[in-house]
Amino acid sequence: MKYQWRKQEKDLYLPKAKPTLITVPEQNFFMIRGQGDPNGEDFSE
Repeated sequence: MKYQWRKQEKDLYLPKAKPTLITVPEQNFFMIRGQGDPNGEDFSE
């Protein structure tokens, strides 16, 4: 079963029209070190 983030985390990704305070859970990210434009021709494949 796939994770349906729109249903599970509505407060984060589908905000209401009126501003509200929410608690954002801790998240993990990764970074790739390098150089160049990821939108450039070298990365098009």
